[in-house]
Amino acid sequence: DKLTGALPAISGASLTGITSSDTLSNRNILINGAMRIRQRGDVTNAGNEYGGPDRWRFAKNDGAFNISQTDTVPAGQGFKNSYKIDCTSTSGASGNYYVKLEQRLEGLDLQRLKYGSSNAQSLTLSFWIRSTKTGTYIATLRNEDQNKHISKSYTISSSNTWEKKTITFAGDTAAGFDNDSGESLRVGLWIFAGSDYTSGTLATSWATVTAANEAVGQVNGGDSTSNDVYVTGVQLEPGTTATEFEHRSYADELARCQRYFYMHCDGSRHNEEMIGIMSSYATNQWYCGVHFPVTMRIGTPSLYKVVGTDYFALMSGNGDQDLSDNVATSAHESANGYFLHLSDDATNTTGHAGFAYLANSAARIGFDAEM
Repeated sequence: DKLTGALPAISGASLTGITSSDTLSNRNILINGAMRIRQRGDVTNAGNEYGGPDRWRFAKNDGAFNISQTDTVPAGQGFKNSYKIDCTSTSGASGNYYVKLEQRLEGLDLQRLKYGSSNAQSLTLSFWIRSTKTGTYIATLRNEDQNKHISKSYTISSSNTWEKKTITFAGDTAAGFDNDSGESLRVGLWIFAGSDYTSGTLATSWATVTAANEAVGQVNGGDSTSNDVYVTGVQLEPGTTATEFEHRSYADELARCQRYFYMHCDGSRHNEEMIGIMSSYATNQWYCGVHFPVTMRIGTPSLYKVVGTDYFALMSGNGDQDLSDNVATSAHESANGYFLHLSDDATNTTGHAGFAYLANSAARIGFDAEM
């Protein structure tokens, strides 16, 4: 029998056991805000590079810092990892100098914000931070397509204590984001800013980028080798309210990270981890196809490799033999896969196949499509 008639209204007050984390999915524009994914490993004396937790780029040109994933977290918040910045040589030079943590976002994921229209949405940034150095810190959004920025200050009140911060940025009704896979929005948390970034008036509304107005008031979080900064639970969402942090599944977060970086094989994960089944195309020349687990951001990701003597080996009908450290890519690159090319130190038979593997725990091969 068919049901007929009007259905009764359902009151939200009658629904129980449903939390914001259950219902408000896909709020967080940022990736790996809980710092769980770490494909590359930690970095000693980091430069302008990715290391530690995925998708977070450390940017600096003063002082010396180690960056890493740690298990120091705010208690009772559901986090198991944080991003650690450890000062090993002090910063503080005057001029065009900076230390900050960034995430760069592509325009394809930002169109829902309606920037460049009268309906442009505000953005609320929330995060947990622990720093040895107390005082005023700066958070910045930069529209890289339109050369505009906006900055807000916040205060760390207690040394070496986890504090949650919430900052709301107005939407920009005048300038939008390009609808492509290039970098459109850069989110920055400053640690230190030289005088080139602090000598003006803080840009608390959207304006053309002026370096002097970007980080006015920022303390020097790198003025002592005793200083550490920890960050986790970073969320950027549309609206003026910071909702509960969106905890994604590990598999979901990993797949999002792999659009920008994919570690194909890593000797530290497993003894003699597989590179792939290789075919001998010519004397001493071996090729294998690598299919990425997700479509990467660009069609020609760059090859990431950690190589050395006897880092790679091949098992074939001729037994085990060393492969050279000259790992390279061949033709037929795309956002979905690559051909890897390696050479061996012994004569092989064209057309034969072999099993290539990592022969050293430090060996790695990956693909990089970061911005």
